[in-house]
Amino acid sequence: KRIVETGSKRDEIFCSIITCKSNDEDLLDLFFDVLDTLFKKFSFPVEPKKIKELLEKLVKLFESIKNAPKKSIQGLWAELFLIYRSNNHVKVIECWHKETKAKYDYQNQKNFLEVKSTIQQERKHAFSLEQAQAKEGQNVVIASLLLEPDDDGLTIKNLEMLIKNKIKNRSDLIEELIYQIRSTLGTDWKKGNQDRFSESFASSNLKFFDLKDIPKLDEKVKTRGVEKIKFTSNLEFAPEVKKSIYKAKSSLYRAAL
Repeated sequence: KRIVETGSKRDEIFCSIITCKSNDEDLLDLFFDVLDTLFKKFSFPVEPKKIKELLEKLVKLFESIKNAPKKSIQGLWAELFLIYRSNNHVKVIECWHKETKAKYDYQNQKNFLEVKSTIQQERKHAFSLEQAQAKEGQNVVIASLLLEPDDDGLTIKNLEMLIKNKIKNRSDLIEELIYQIRSTLGTDWKKGNQDRFSESFASSNLKFFDLKDIPKLDEKVKTRGVEKIKFTSNLEFAPEVKKSIYKAKSSLYRAAL
């Protein structure tokens, strides 16, 4: 309980105090970044239930950065780059997987998009046998990125800020973006401001392929008792998709391709 005085006006109010006790500057930046995003969703005074929900989200986020990384810096960078260079950022984020265990990175009904990246000169990517086999009626497009480390390139933090500027009126999506990035990186979350890749190189070396056209193992290779079968596919042997055809299939493809 606090007393707030404004001129001759005196009000008794009830406050919640949310404190970050760390001296780690990166952690403090994250703390205020997240709070700023969450507060923009509120109108004051706030119901205690809303404060409780806010605290639960904060706890969930800060617990997640203690966990092992769910994906490499390079892998997450590639996913964020696809969002950043899309022509409808809101749509692509709405289609972005909520869990890193999802079979594909983006989904819009029966239309999927999977991002693969490599820093090698050849367009070779790893696939699980399950991932390489789409179900009947599904469309799966592979976004293949060749990346080049660059001291003057973009970091994950740079991409995050660029995307936020594109969706600044959607605090719900900004909140989702922050949580997805931090929970994916886990204990590697600080590296999101270290590793850099060339934006121009990635843009000029982004190609799209239909999953059904890429070289892959036949599902018949499954052997009883053998699990987690993976292989490398060289997409240079596959034809690129005709974007005009695929954009007619899904709003996700219209936004991302």
